Amino acid sequence: MDDLIANNTLYNFYAPFIPPERATQIKESMKSNYGGNIHTRIGLSASNISQPQYFRFCSQCLQEDEEKYGEFY
Repeated sequence: MDDLIANNTLYNFYAPFIPPERATQIKESMKSNYGGNIHTRIGLSASNISQPQYFRFCSQCLQEDEEKYGEFY
């Protein structure tokens, strides 16, 4: 479960910027059947920054990834 969280979620991007005990609570919520409090613990529900409607990416970086790795990162 830890590998799944580390390699397939945004946990590693948020964890360094929140208190360690809260990061642990968030990870435990991700492992449980109830993850409804994760956004609240991270602080997203209180944020006034709106989430973009569409995924954004750099087309030049996308092409460079495909040339270098054979796929997109």
